[in-house]
This record gives sequence, C-alpha cells and structure tokens, in this order.
Amino acid sequence: MSVVIRRANWPADREALRLLRTQVFVVEQGVPEALEWDGEDENCLHFLAETENGPVGCARLMPSGQIGRMAVLASERKNGLGSRLLVAAMDAAKREGISEPYLHAQVQVLPFYERHGFTAHGDRFMEAGIEHQSMRLTSEPTEGIDTLLSAGLNGRNLAPFEGEEAAATTAAELCAAAQRHIVIYSQLLDQEIFARECLVAALSEFVRGNARAHVDILIHSSAKIRARSHELVALAQRLSSKFTIRLVGEDERNEHRSFVVADGEGYWLLPDCQQATGIACAYDPVQAQHLAERFAELSRRAKRDPDLRTLRI
Repeated sequence: MSVVIRRANWPADREALRLLRTQVFVVEQGVPEALEWDGEDENCLHFLAETENGPVGCARLMPSGQIGRMAVLASERKNGLGSRLLVAAMDAAKREGISEPYLHAQVQVLPFYERHGFTAHGDRFMEAGIEHQSMRLTSEPTEGIDTLLSAGLNGRNLAPFEGEEAAATTAAELCAAAQRHIVIYSQLLDQEIFARECLVAALSEFVRGNARAHVDILIHSSAKIRARSHELVALAQRLSSKFTIRLVGEDERNEHRSFVVADGEGYWLLPDCQQATGIACAYDPVQAQHLAERFAELSRRAKRDPDLRTLRI
C-alpha cells in the first residue's frame, strides 16, 4: 500500500493530527493530554503520512527548530514512515533557514536519530514520564543501502539494483517516465552505466519528445570521457540545447554518491559511486527534493568544461 508524505495544514488537518497523536502518545504511551496539547500547534509546520485508508503518521517542526510529535500508528511501524517523516521535517527546517534542528528523543530510539545525523547533547531527562535525550543535527544522514532500504520506501515504487547493467536499466526506466527535467550527478559519468544503450536511448526519447525537456549533468572530471567514446556525451553534443554538462568546483568534489532525479519526484541513487549497488524510487518527492537541492548547491559554482566543448566523439 502506497504512502504519501505531505505538508499538513493545521486548521484543515487538525482532527486527523489530533487522532493520530492521541492514539500514539496519550493512549499508548500515557502522556497526559495537558502536556500533549501544548498550544503551539498553530505556530508549527506539520507533516502527515497518508495511505488510501487515511492518515497513519505525523510530525511537526516548531519555529525554534525543534522537531517533534512524530507519531506512527502501530500497524504501520517498521515500514520506514518514521524516517520519511523525519526527513520531511529536516528538509523543511533547511528551507526555513534553520541551520541546526534539534529534538527530544526517547532514549530507546536514539540509534534511529543518530542514523539521520543527530548527536546527543547534555544529560538525559524525564519528559511526560518518559526518559529523553536532547539531540541536535550535526552531520549528514547515513545513507547506505541498508539504511535506505530499512527506511521503508514504498515497496511498489522501490527498485533495489546491483551491477552496472541493472543500474543502467533502472536509471533508464526512471528517465523514460520523466516529463520536464532530469539532473544527473556522477563523478566520472561512468561509461559502464551512463553510456549504455538503454539509458542513452531513454534520455534521447525524453529530450526529443518534450519541447521543454532538459538534462543537467554535473561531473568531477572529463578525463575518462575524453579517453573513450561516450554515447551519452555524443548525444549531448548533438542536442546541445537540451543538455548541459558542467564541472563541479574543485573544492566541492567531496560528494561520494551518484544520483539521478527526474522531475523532482523520482530518484536513482548509488550511495557509493565506486559500487554499482543502489536503489531507485519512481515517486518519493521528499528524498528526490533532498537530492535535487544537493545538486543545486553543487551547481552554483560549476563551470562548463572547455575540453568537452572541443571534443569530437
């Protein structure tokens, strides 16, 4: 069953949020209602996880940067909704200009928050009769394959892959469904994946079939591309109005992942660009936007490669 994470509207979604939090915090955990309903909700950003059967999870972000009120119904736990809700709140904090979000974590779930980049600060304390630990976001989330798979991305959309051929085929499927914009980040635009016929054909059909379609590509070096023929680069040269290939700034070449984002909604990801093992998801706007924002950051100081402009492939 698919799950959608969306930004909630407190006045419109108040009842759904109240039912979720009452069930999880008041009924299951015994939190007094007077503590749960603290009068802050009207000033917060809220997030709601929904299936076709209704709301199943929620979270909120306070103006101070505190993430909290993360609740998932018992029937939906162990499916990664907590990760998706937390990432949604973290991304919202970033967009709001909050540099260091924080939270009060129940001590039994400290490893969960640590995997998402949070670090414990100060002594443990009691809150609503439950032992808690204050934590701050101090690093990037751990995004290895095991972590991403355990995040419970929608099983119908999730596509784990292993090997260069499977990586290329999966990326081609994602690109074939795109309508507007594709971004590709790859240190060396690996020939074994990005020059494969299936992926080049999918990108060719994408840009030829959509008047406003465009593909933006960021790389670290064109040395290997210049050393061998590369069908994707050849396509980009033939259709130069549809493709942009740029070099990431030398002082920003510390990104170890390779990824593709399609229309800001679906993504393909190698957590380690040295290994052709990864996952793709046809529809996960939260994770796709997270990667797209990283691409935008790296694009700010990226430059065209003069060696590629003069290259004849």
